[in-house]
Amino acid sequence: MINQNYKEITNLDMYITTQTDIKEGVPKRANHILITGKCNSNCIFCFSRKELIREHFPIDIINNVLKKQFDSGCRILVLSGGEPTIHPDFIKIISNAKSTGYEYIRVITNGRMFAYNKFLRKAISAGLDEATISIHSHIPKVQDYLSNIKGSFEQSLRGIKNCMNSNLDVKINIVVNKSNLKDLKKSISFFNKLGIKRIGLLRIMPYGKAWKNKDCLFYNHQNNIQYLKKALEFSRQNRIEIWANRFDLELFKDYPEFMQHSFKFVNEVESKINEFKALTKRGKELFCYPERCNYCFLENFCKELHEKNDKLKKGVETEEDNLYLDNDKLINPIKFAEFYIKRFVK
Repeated sequence: MINQNYKEITNLDMYITTQTDIKEGVPKRANHILITGKCNSNCIFCFSRKELIREHFPIDIINNVLKKQFDSGCRILVLSGGEPTIHPDFIKIISNAKSTGYEYIRVITNGRMFAYNKFLRKAISAGLDEATISIHSHIPKVQDYLSNIKGSFEQSLRGIKNCMNSNLDVKINIVVNKSNLKDLKKSISFFNKLGIKRIGLLRIMPYGKAWKNKDCLFYNHQNNIQYLKKALEFSRQNRIEIWANRFDLELFKDYPEFMQHSFKFVNEVESKINEFKALTKRGKELFCYPERCNYCFLENFCKELHEKNDKLKKGVETEEDNLYLDNDKLINPIKFAEFYIKRFVK
């Protein structure tokens, strides 16, 4: 049930991001919206578990947001959560979005609800175009351990197969961590044999439950680079499309085709824009700095941003700084991210 009187759910502004997706090689604006804070899994690395309101968000507010974002130019809709498929109005939300005019609708999901074919068929009939399914290992006990739900592997796998049999566009997301890194190549091979040709590899981030469970999740990237390279080499040989997210860009110098798009890096900075603005405007350091830097792909970016900000506060300014300063001579975090990423992605 949705608590319609839940006082904190008055709008979804804090749960919306306008990002850029690549469709058929063309960048397009996409409306990413979290429609629920609830989830039917309990992943030990969930970064949003404590941040989200533990409620389904009211459909009337969701519909208003869909219309507002559509009017602003968005034609791609991405539904996420929590677990969006357990929202009681999930099918209606898809149908309403299509009626509004959205051309392409994607859901980010653990895929477990799609194990029920009847539910999946309703979603597709309503207008669902793609499912990005998070499943982090081909080994049942590893997936069940990471999701903290016994039987989740079998349910998610059934959901993937149902989607494939229904000709729904499917992408797999794998959060790379200490438990699945050594078998990453085998996992990619397993899913590829199911017909999956697009796989997202996400570096784990030091927030939420992931930070709480850091000892069993985080690993030294440089000391374990061979496992990542084996997975990337296999993907290259088998023409698997890899979407690398939140990895140090230097790690992909030998695999530029898999390197994270520059706009995705900027999106990551934009998702924490209030914290970065607090740094540049008020000199307030990021709450995670520097304790968690060694675990984060933004480590070098944040260190440089802190250093540049300190120099500007002391009146030390260079001609280069004009590339990312606002009219008030403060660093614009988005401009700085665009400036920074050009060193790695052209």
